[in-house]
Amino acid sequence: AAIGAAVRLEKDFHTLPGAVAIWGRWRPTFRLQIAGAGPCDKTLQRHARLIGSAACVDFLGTVSDVPTLLKQARSCVLSSISEGVPLSLLEAMASGLPVVSADTASARGMLSGSTAGILCSPLDVQAYAAAIAGLFGSVERRNAMGAAAMAARMACSWAAASPPAERIHRQLVSGAQGRPRPTTTR
Repeated sequence: AAIGAAVRLEKDFHTLPGAVAIWGRWRPTFRLQIAGAGPCDKTLQRHARLIGSAACVDFLGTVSDVPTLLKQARSCVLSSISEGVPLSLLEAMASGLPVVSADTASARGMLSGSTAGILCSPLDVQAYAAAIAGLFGSVERRNAMGAAAMAARMACSWAAASPPAERIHRQLVSGAQGRPRPTTTR
């Protein structure tokens, strides 16, 4: 399942239908579900038809029950080339799904040191097709990656992030005490 609004080009929903066109030749029962709606919907649907993946891609539109969608999915693919904190990736990982993602700083940080996912060069259709094929080639691998995704997601939680942030805050506050405040001159 791919979740996100088809609103901005940096979401890169063009790469996934291309990967599915390649992968769908090997596995015609494979389905890519894209959840979300936006002004690029018609363009993306036309693109999927032109490259031959329309039969494997379901454009779901707005989905109000994302947890149920994630429970039905076997993996999550995020091809977005620009994300702050990719919440869709966190949701998928919390659901125990293995992930395939564009190799961006945020995704790399979330997956660093884990076997929870596969990072692909952004916009590389062949890399995404190979990653998807690798996930669906082995149920054991997919299950192991899903378990690792749940563990890696815990490292991204507020409970894990807040103690270091609080420690830095305390150091900054204690270091600032006793120092004269900077003055400005006009």
